[in-house]
Amino acid sequence: MKIAERQDLERIDIMVYSDQERRSHNEAIAVERPLEIRLSQRGLLTVQLAITMRTPGEDEDLSRGFLFSEGIIRANEDIIELSMIDLDIIDIMLSSSIDFKISEVKRRLYVSSSCGSCGQQSISDLSYDSQRLPWASKHTISPQIILGLPDLMRTKQENFNETGGLHAAALFDLSGKLISIREDVGRHNALDKLIGANISLDTKRAIILVSGRLSFELVQKTAMFGASILVSIGPPSSLAIDTADKEGITLVGFLKNDSFNIYTHSQRVSAIKSNR
Repeated sequence: MKIAERQDLERIDIMVYSDQERRSHNEAIAVERPLEIRLSQRGLLTVQLAITMRTPGEDEDLSRGFLFSEGIIRANEDIIELSMIDLDIIDIMLSSSIDFKISEVKRRLYVSSSCGSCGQQSISDLSYDSQRLPWASKHTISPQIILGLPDLMRTKQENFNETGGLHAAALFDLSGKLISIREDVGRHNALDKLIGANISLDTKRAIILVSGRLSFELVQKTAMFGASILVSIGPPSSLAIDTADKEGITLVGFLKNDSFNIYTHSQRVSAIKSNR
């Protein structure tokens, strides 16, 4: 029997098999539902931009971050009004100064969500126009701070601790202080929520930590946000590495208790003794 308690989490009665016995258990489950994002401008028709599968909650942050990382908006002020039509539909009215072609945005979204580089000739065909270049950051971070980030993030993953079924994206400063964290069933949604909640932040000294593996899409969103250091518990893909190198992002993966890999721009990780 399903017991509805809140939008982002459900509790259901299940059977658990353990130690050669079966027993009943009330399990917390992360909710996954579609969110339809609609765009409008005064005097123009409302259009459906995208439908994304997400964990309900912080949908305004998700939508802002999505628009920002797709290059549709550059600041919070580009949004005049943001309204939840119902639990799964959000309508965003943009400033009349925003000029975008819905057909071009949808084409790009299809490429990134389906097969990444299908039909593209080079990484530049996938690139967006980043306004906050990570190259501008000359700051460094110590290995010890990087190693301590997962524990700091884990203590704030409230929904993950209940369900074990959510990804997280967290924002830190160079001292390792946790600034913000967001969770979602989708890695890209967690990062969009994080970006949407922190659009106005000075990103030159920002570090992003994500759970799971690193895809091209996460690196591209980080570049749009302007953070110069992206860290992951899991490994990066080849296109993620190529994109991070091109965008000037220090890419760290396979982060464990006492080790990690640096794939690009290692100069930002200080006090490392090389054996080469």
